[in-house]
Amino acid sequence: MKKIEHLPINYDLQFENDLKLIELPEKEKQVLITKSQSMEYTIVVYYTKWTGWYSKSVLKELNKYIQKNNPSRILFMKVNTSKKP
Repeated sequence: MKKIEHLPINYDLQFENDLKLIELPEKEKQVLITKSQSMEYTIVVYYTKWTGWYSKSVLKELNKYIQKNNPSRILFMKVNTSKKP
């Protein structure tokens, strides 16, 4: 797996648009928006538990990256897209 020192940043992305893709009550979405505004970075990762090793590996590497880069300034949101049977 290719490793990079710093994740790319797309300043054109809007966190509010990501939240439109997630089924959450409006009140929870507002809490997340407020929290993200106080953070320097917001990372949203969509994954599915059915992809097994790959998802686990990517999430593990992201957790390492966040721990190395001051986790108090990063909002890290993991969204499992697999549906309940």
